[in-house]
Amino acid sequence: MERVDAEVGATARQAVLDAVTTQQRGGAIACGLCASPGRVTGKAVFSSDEAADCDENDEIVLIRPETIPEDVPGMAVSVGIVTGTGGLVSHAAVVARGWGLPTVVGVDALIIGAGGARTADGRYTITPGDLVTLDGTTGEIWLVGDPSGAGHARDHRRGSRPCGRPAGAGRARELGRR
Repeated sequence: MERVDAEVGATARQAVLDAVTTQQRGGAIACGLCASPGRVTGKAVFSSDEAADCDENDEIVLIRPETIPEDVPGMAVSVGIVTGTGGLVSHAAVVARGWGLPTVVGVDALIIGAGGARTADGRYTITPGDLVTLDGTTGEIWLVGDPSGAGHARDHRRGSRPCGRPAGAGRARELGRR
């Protein structure tokens, strides 16, 4: 058995790491500002009252157009927060960083209402109870329990992708648009 040249080994190792990173980050349905680091998955809820009424064992992601002080009870029981507007010093961002909650703000690709959210291009929708994964470090949001996409459906349409990433795995529900 021959020993592999160090340069060949380093090149192969980098290729494997790049492939894993691409697979784990593929399929984001939307992207915003990285307000507070961390990756979490939880059931989507769209009001602070709904979040506060959830079972204490439920892991929920609070999705709001923006947060205000009256949303604090719902934020306190959430594992993560997504807002359609706001910046790095918005209410959601500041509170989330203080509490260590993964948060993505300023997701203008999502149109968020009381009963759910949809992407601005109309391709994906998030309804109450859907599993949402958010990464507050990269600003990406997936409508999927596992961003690696193992065994999940794919969106094969061509065109621009959120966060400038290629189409990838995601259990996002496409709307019936043709």
